[in-house]
Amino acid sequence: MAENVEVLKINGYDFTPLLAEKGVVYKKNDVDSSDAGELASGKFRRDRVIVRPTLAVKLNNAKIFIDDDMIFNIMKALEPQMFSVKYFDVRLGQFTTRRFYTNDVEVTLWKIENGKRRWILSDFTLVAEGVPGDGKAKL
Repeated sequence: MAENVEVLKINGYDFTPLLAEKGVVYKKNDVDSSDAGELASGKFRRDRVIVRPTLAVKLNNAKIFIDDDMIFNIMKALEPQMFSVKYFDVRLGQFTTRRFYTNDVEVTLWKIENGKRRWILSDFTLVAEGVPGDGKAKL
């Protein structure tokens, strides 16, 4: 995907060379307080308290040979309950590092080639800890 440009580093492991085209999708999720909602007048009251970025990650499994060592390092990066992710935050216009987690990570033994296992890592989503207010505050 990238041409010597870092795009995504998870828990110190550089996922950039593994990304497919359209390999990172950024999504901004707003969390409103219980005071938000529609008023009797029909107007809407917005009370955003947290911005929670998510990143959908898709790897180029067809072109990357993921062997036992690589899948071990990938899974080690994704294993902790919370981990650091360095990415380009499109809202801030710069690289930033935030704490994220992921729920479901699926790995499939695709085939054995020349006596080596070849693994496929399914798409996964990274969910950030919420950022208070407008989401532009430093953590």
